[in-house]
Amino acid sequence: MILSVVLYIVACIVRVFGNINNVFWTVQRLPIIIGGNNTLLCDTASIKESKVTWMKKSDVIVHHGLVFYPLKYTEYSSIKGSFLNIMNTGVDDINVSYTCISDVFSFDAILKLNESNYIVLPNQKRTNITWSLKETIGVNVSFQHVYPMPKCELFHNEILLSTTNSTDSHMKDIFYKDASISLINNSNICGGNIKLRCTLLTLNMHVDRTNVLPACNEKYFEITTTSNTDSERLFPLYIAVSGFVTTCIVVAICLIRGTRKALLEPDHDENNQLQVLVNSSLL
Repeated sequence: MILSVVLYIVACIVRVFGNINNVFWTVQRLPIIIGGNNTLLCDTASIKESKVTWMKKSDVIVHHGLVFYPLKYTEYSSIKGSFLNIMNTGVDDINVSYTCISDVFSFDAILKLNESNYIVLPNQKRTNITWSLKETIGVNVSFQHVYPMPKCELFHNEILLSTTNSTDSHMKDIFYKDASISLINNSNICGGNIKLRCTLLTLNMHVDRTNVLPACNEKYFEITTTSNTDSERLFPLYIAVSGFVTTCIVVAICLIRGTRKALLEPDHDENNQLQVLVNSSLL
């Protein structure tokens, strides 16, 4: 507490006597992600000093590499200056002042939001996706909170589908609350994969879902795609195959009968010889 007060007084002094153009901080990368991590850069390249103190309002959060709230902030230095990483950025981290102090120079500014410089990530556990895969292909995506409204698209086997889209949302604080997006495709498609993709500005959202469509009726498609020309072309082949099979059957029957007759004839001769001997003995 005492350190915070001392550093706050020092910051006030350097604001008066220091040249603020020598030290300043900026947002390292836009858009600012509410619900994600964001980095501020305190540029000290002009004074060639890497030891920096960071303050949020009047509270010291980093002093010369020592981080007082390690679960919320991380800090590292380079020749450019000091990088302050704000983890899991929330509403209470914006629209407040941040100050960076280096040597006798300091710079403070408010981390402000405007319509185009931030996004609010939805809570994945509270994002619901409902599919309809019957007569028409449709999907409804509902978010507990999000900003701006995402852009969602449907793909069939990686091909973008034409859809009718509708949204329902109302603004609360800095985000849309209980927002929903509906997409409907009226094409008669079947088989393959249907996939949902959503983006927030240029950021891909983790709501991608893939479903397998009911398979097309293969027998139906075979019947409808068979032409008379195909049947006429195959007819001579059917006759040739039938004739060959019939010939094989006839030959097989003849062979069987010939073999059977050959086997039965020796028995017949033996019976005749036996009959002659019996008649001779009687005489």
